Amino acid sequence: MPADLRTTPRPEERIVPLVSVFSRCSSHPFPLKVLQSRAQRLLAHELPAAAPVFIVLCGNRFIRTLNNKYRKKDRPTDVLSFNFNDPDLLGEIYISLEKARSQAREYGISLKQEVWRLATHGLFHLLGYTHHKKRDRVIMQRKEACYH
Repeated sequence: MPADLRTTPRPEERIVPLVSVFSRCSSHPFPLKVLQSRAQRLLAHELPAAAPVFIVLCGNRFIRTLNNKYRKKDRPTDVLSFNFNDPDLLGEIYISLEKARSQAREYGISLKQEVWRLATHGLFHLLGYTHHKKRDRVIMQRKEACYH
């Protein structure tokens, strides 16, 4: 079939979304490239034309400041997503490695698994999913489960 008649791109023709991963937490080393490639695959599958995303790994102090400033909750949280509704930047995700480490121990999983779970959650928020209502929460959890 001629390329101009196809409606979906072949896997080798898909544009890989730009995902940049940074760490503000030198005391908690983490394999950034693994997180970056998994996030790129998720976005390429869910939204092939996605704009860039920044993922920032940080500590409780930094995420607490953001949580207080933008959500008026003066406590650390595990993940925050900021959707910019901008065609040039899908958004930013902040993950507390301290919270992730604590939750990983609590859930009996590795730190890598917990950070990926939080990144997946943040990515789906950037893609427009929410969990305010039970129905929406079920849909979002099903989507997330496909990538764990």
